[in-house]
Formats: sequence, structure tokens, C-alpha cells
Amino acid sequence: MTDTSAPHARGTPRDPSATPKPGVVVGAERDRLAATLGPFLAVERTRAGLDIPALAERSGVSISTIRRLERGVQRPTSNVLWRLAKALCAGRDQRAIVALHVRLEVVAGSSLRDFSKKKHQQRARLVAELAAQDAVPVVDGDDFSSYVFGLLVAGQFDA
Repeated sequence: MTDTSAPHARGTPRDPSATPKPGVVVGAERDRLAATLGPFLAVERTRAGLDIPALAERSGVSISTIRRLERGVQRPTSNVLWRLAKALCAGRDQRAIVALHVRLEVVAGSSLRDFSKKKHQQRARLVAELAAQDAVPVVDGDDFSSYVFGLLVAGQFDA
């Protein structure tokens, strides 16, 4: 039997009951991400006419991270999804980038790795500024506007 009290070293078996590394996905969550975020990201990448290395180069996200996201074995961060959305929407307006970013976050669901309180506050201020300036007009059927204003109404962003 393997001694699980010793630190994990490369090439040695891990204790299956040990807590996985941050961002690593196991069990049912892995199955859900592999069935949702992975295919969604692959379809968007194909729609943009990119292979994984080209998306990595354009986004600045590593090839291995993109592969792990598409296989559903890594939790995404909002920052990584933003960089992927920008790369996938190259040549399109900011609104298309934001809409894809929001869709990626929605598909990631509860597996989205959270960010700091400071980042939450920055995002809350940005959303409040957009709402105050009416920079994002509400249009029926507009995914981004519905999502952001739904969050405002639900009180999930405190300005």
C-alpha cells in the first residue's frame, strides 16, 4: 500500500481522498463541465475558424488550459473566459465580446472560480456606471442586458 502521509511527488500515486488542486475538477462536476462548457467552447472556437494553438496564441491562454477547459477537467476563471471571448470575437464590437463572455460564465455555472472581493467591487461599479449612463440599452431578447440587469434587480451587485 502507498504511504499517503508523505508529500505527493511526481510519478507517485495520489491519495484519492486528498483535496484536489484549486481549479481541478472531479466527479459529477467534471461530467457537467465536460457536457456543457467544453462543447460550448469548442463550438465557439470552431465557429471562429480557430484551432486550439491559434486560440491560445490570440488569447494568451495556454494550450493546455484550453484543452483542459474543453475536456471539462479545469474550472475556468472569469479572466480566462474574458480573454477567450475577446479572442473568439476578434473584429467584432465590444458588446459581442461581453455577450460571449457572459454566456461562457453562465455555461460554467457554479464551477466558475470566484475572484476577490476587490474584483467583485470593481465589477459592481462598472455595472452601475453602465446602468446609470444607459450605455447598455435594454433590448428584449438581448442576453447580456437581461443578465446584467437581472443581477442588478436581484441585488447581487451593490454599487
